[in-house]
Amino acid sequence: WRREGRSLSPTQAGVYLLSVAHRLVPQFAHTEERLRQFAQGERGTLRIGMECHPCYQWLLKIASRYLDAWPAVDMDV
Repeated sequence: WRREGRSLSPTQAGVYLLSVAHRLVPQFAHTEERLRQFAQGERGTLRIGMECHPCYQWLLKIASRYLDAWPAVDMDV
């Protein structure tokens, strides 16, 4: 900070830091939300392995309901 009479003004470095903070703070908020979604199982990849062909047909029938309920989750069969 620089004192100018009775007021303070930011230094050149302070002005730069403020401009960087204006860009970073929203990114941090977005990152926190995305990590919360991963932690809650609302986002990510669900991998399912199976050897049974009839089971695969059954899974395809119910997968759309799951994906409708969890649109940010990818299903990998």
